[in-house]
Amino acid sequence: MRELKEINYRQGALRFSLPCDWTEEYGKESGGTFFEQAPDSGTLRLSVVVLNTKGKTDADALERFLKTRPEARTKGAQISKELNGNVVLQFIQRVNENGDDMSIIWWFVASGAFEDHIQIAMFSFSLLNINLQKEQNKEDILLLDQELRKTQFVMLPTPVKQN
Repeated sequence: MRELKEINYRQGALRFSLPCDWTEEYGKESGGTFFEQAPDSGTLRLSVVVLNTKGKTDADALERFLKTRPEARTKGAQISKELNGNVVLQFIQRVNENGDDMSIIWWFVASGAFEDHIQIAMFSFSLLNINLQKEQNKEDILLLDQELRKTQFVMLPTPVKQN
């Protein structure tokens, strides 16, 4: 089992774990990018959306909300309720970028942990299709699936200040 480190995204608004040897990069206005410094490895990206609601949102309401997303109609898409209260929409998107066939594995991890808000952490892991069957990438995808579902929503993220 690979050693993991805890990621405290946006001053700890979200917490999740990734392999210790992955590099972290953060944009001022964009989310985070995480990757292993190795040829043929994939790249994990994260962005967070906060939606206003009325009152607390339970897992059933989160599931209904995620079912309304167009991505939920993607072939093979799955929605699951996690033990920690998160609801996850997971699907695979096949794309061609500059002549390269790629797969993007998505996890929309939704939480209603805070009164009057829904938070959705949108994780995407992209890699070339020719690298999908490499053992390390298969292990990374399994590890990401386990860890991202356990994302902790600790507080509402503070808005990024515009200069």
